[in-house]
Amino acid sequence: MRYWLPLAVCLLLPVCLFVLLVPLAQQSEGNALSAPLPRIVEVGSRHADFKQSVVVDFQMRPPGVIRSNSTGTLTALFANPGDSIANGARLFDINGSPVFAMTQDPPLYRDLQPGMTGADVAAMQRFLIEGRFLPDTPSNVGGRFDSNTSKAVCAFQKANGLPCTGRFALSNVAYVPKNALAVRRAIVAVGDHVDVGASVLEAIAEPISATIRPSADNGSLAIFAEDPVVLSSPSGAEVVLANKGHLTGDQVNMVYQMALKDGTTSNPGSAASDSDTSTYEGLLLQKQTPTIVATVPGTSVFVASNGTKCVIKVSSASSSRATEYHVTTLQKVIPAAGQIGQVYADPAIVGSSILRDPQAAPASTLSKCR
Repeated sequence: MRYWLPLAVCLLLPVCLFVLLVPLAQQSEGNALSAPLPRIVEVGSRHADFKQSVVVDFQMRPPGVIRSNSTGTLTALFANPGDSIANGARLFDINGSPVFAMTQDPPLYRDLQPGMTGADVAAMQRFLIEGRFLPDTPSNVGGRFDSNTSKAVCAFQKANGLPCTGRFALSNVAYVPKNALAVRRAIVAVGDHVDVGASVLEAIAEPISATIRPSADNGSLAIFAEDPVVLSSPSGAEVVLANKGHLTGDQVNMVYQMALKDGTTSNPGSAASDSDTSTYEGLLLQKQTPTIVATVPGTSVFVASNGTKCVIKVSSASSSRATEYHVTTLQKVIPAAGQIGQVYADPAIVGSSILRDPQAAPASTLSKCR
């Protein structure tokens, strides 16, 4: 017994302690988790920029199309997708003869030769001036095919490996409409037969306007009002806007380029109508200058039957005085991004003491929320 009794005590003591202490620890943990939350909370504040994910809808012009002015086989193609379309650039060859981009209005409709006059002659002269084949003087843009213009046509032909005929051939140029700024795709392939008027290149569509809306179906951008905002992409690109609702032409183009690079399209648009919509997701909107807002538990906001939102202020909670309740109507209540259970509210209530649970106030008090 002198040997076994101490050994038994040593073995059983840890077991007894474990059996006794574990329930006590569990009870203590349960008490900690179930500790009542304070009945009254003080309204805090923070600077918020209200950054949120948005969708941008672009109204698009139909993509411009560049057409052939001659019949034959497409023997070479020099314009690749994404290339800008510069005046005088070699676009493609028909039957081995080069065709150059001509952006001047009006489009040519005939071969031009010495002695001819007209607006199309003036357009050709501006084309030659931009290519540095003709001096830029008032007499050289008068719309008359004179000797100076004839020399410039010959210089243009020689520079591009064409015989000097003195005539400016319609087949050697293709009109580039104003909405054809860059190549989207080739409509025909090298080796294909093309006729006069056949479409050869399609340009990238151009945005007319942009509309910003929240990504979530139940989202709202009302908090931004008419304040300056910043539209950004995940890569860090930014466009500063005077407000979310009115984008200038330059801003529309900048936002569109940012969306093309970093956004995700759910509707790329098409040329099916005079104006189509192209939708991009994945951009972020935030206030340019953060503003002060109140932060309160979401449970502290009482919503009346008519949708009015209120908090219940507590003016006195001492044992010597009766608690006084005051209803304060909120103009804005917005979920606090990144803060579970918190909402942003009017800054006027910052520092106030309010009920965590409005239902703790008398029914007569809650009835004043309207």
